Amino acid sequence: MQTPLEEHAGLAKAIGIDRLFLKREDFQLTGSFKERAAERQIEHLVERGKTEAVVSSSGNAAIALAREARDQGVKLFALVSPELLGEKFETLLSFHPIVIQSRRAMRLANYLSAHHRLPNLRPSVDDHAVVGFVPLGEEIDEQMRAHGGAGTVVSFMTSGASLLGMTKGYCSEPRPVFVAVTNEEVGRMGTARGRREEVSMVAEVAIVSKEEIERAQALLWEHGIEVASEATAAFAWIVRKKPRGNVVWVVSGKAWASKTRDKEPKVNVYHAETFEEVDRIYEED
Repeated sequence: MQTPLEEHAGLAKAIGIDRLFLKREDFQLTGSFKERAAERQIEHLVERGKTEAVVSSSGNAAIALAREARDQGVKLFALVSPELLGEKFETLLSFHPIVIQSRRAMRLANYLSAHHRLPNLRPSVDDHAVVGFVPLGEEIDEQMRAHGGAGTVVSFMTSGASLLGMTKGYCSEPRPVFVAVTNEEVGRMGTARGRREEVSMVAEVAIVSKEEIERAQALLWEHGIEVASEATAAFAWIVRKKPRGNVVWVVSGKAWASKTRDKEPKVNVYHAETFEEVDRIYEED
């Protein structure tokens, strides 16, 4: 869905920049801009007559895809880390995918895709995710025209699909500087694996430290804004660099509660670390 663009003069003054606009993608139904990609990805599967798919995810993409898959009658195998807990995990379960917890989530998802010919919906390998993010760039373009256009657009990035889509959607001149921000953990894993060269051609790629994120988070709390750490990472870059002109912060990732009160048994939740185990889950479910 289209999300609001909010100017925040207080935050701009606090960090010493001209103007700051928050693109509230944390207001999406599933809490992040991954909803945009998921809608197009599942739509494409249905157009091709596919009824099953697989994804490995740290959480947001799996949640968005699970919701769309449920609504479109597609069985989704979502491979996630055992460390995915709390409200985020409960939200994923509420859309009834087949959840497989694994410390080798990406490798097992790739195996399921190759061995059982399931479409792999991980945004880093599915180009339809990029297509899904194009409207986000179009929205920012349209919403910023009343303010003289965007000078800098800053967003957190894992796969790179979001930045590629946004740059395709923003067509007004002069074009803004796009900045793809990630944290040290994602940076060590290889940010935008498979798309790094593409992203570096259209955006500046930056890594922020844990300490920078913590300081940025404290500043946001002072102004009554609570979002996920990935969204805060993008804001931390703005605090560091203090870009001039109109700055758009793409706020993707709601603040999930770390604990829930749900004591019901978890259905459709499995554990696997080997190809044999994930084969058994696929064949039995």
